[in-house]
Amino acid sequence: MSETLSAEQRTGTVEPRDCSLAVLVECVVSPLLRQHSAPILFELEVPIDLMTTADRSRLFDLVHNLVRDSLEQMPDGGELTVTGCRTANGIELEIADTGNDIKSRGTRLSLAAAALGCKPQWQNCPQGGAAVTLVLPFSDTVRKAA
Repeated sequence: MSETLSAEQRTGTVEPRDCSLAVLVECVVSPLLRQHSAPILFELEVPIDLMTTADRSRLFDLVHNLVRDSLEQMPDGGELTVTGCRTANGIELEIADTGNDIKSRGTRLSLAAAALGCKPQWQNCPQGGAAVTLVLPFSDTVRKAA
């Protein structure tokens, strides 16, 4: 029996596949919110059709770590807001919370962020808490299609 091999199987390369950023964030945040002992007001402001070709596993790990850290900063509850938009430089993702300011948390560059080609930018929020912004660079295929 002969099989027809896909281009990916023949060449050993994997083409990037689009992934909805909103769906990925929801998949990360939902279980973490259920596990958190205090009430959290969660706002997701990412268009459902905002797609990324970033490595899903690494992006999942990065968002998971950042959201988990945000929740740890709010043991008595608070607000968590995740926003996303397309910019000229890539897909911008921001995770903001009403926990402690950036002086009291680790703001180092993770391996997942480095592997995705983005450097987290940290800032204090005016209402208290902190925000981290990531810019996921466009892949060549997405840039050509845009």
